[in-house]
Amino acid sequence: MPRLLALVLSAVFHPLLVPLYLFYIVCYQLPGVVLIPTASGRGLVMGIVAACTLGLPGLGTALLVQLGYADSVELRQRQQRTIPLLLAVVGFATATALLYRPGQFDALFGWIMAGMTLVVLLTFFITLRWKISAHSVGVGGAFGLLLLLHLSSNSRPPASGGWSAARFWPLP
Repeated sequence: MPRLLALVLSAVFHPLLVPLYLFYIVCYQLPGVVLIPTASGRGLVMGIVAACTLGLPGLGTALLVQLGYADSVELRQRQQRTIPLLLAVVGFATATALLYRPGQFDALFGWIMAGMTLVVLLTFFITLRWKISAHSVGVGGAFGLLLLLHLSSNSRPPASGGWSAARFWPLP
């Protein structure tokens, strides 16, 4: 694969951008998947996701490069990935706490972020020993969630009012 194409694909499918793509699809491209907030209030959800999953880890990593703790934002060496992954865990956990507000946001938002936080935390622990592809982890997780949403929407009766997170993750 030519280097330029690989670089473009790596940038487009960067692990910090995948949550934005996923939440955009869930918020705006899958009608009936989430009911709260209404379409007009979903910009707040996108803002929270952008600030916590892209802003905090991205700015933190850029600062680490500026201070000389990392060679580049590509983080080619396994040892340089630990602090940026910890920043990502903190950002994703913050987004989870902000989006898990029953009544204000659909429960699916909180569950998606909780799952992502767990995956980023596991990636952090694996990275302490082995260098794994965070790109594959992010895209694979997003694909799995979209497949789950697709399969659950195809298996519900047409008269149902929409997708419900309670179908898979009942709340107490």
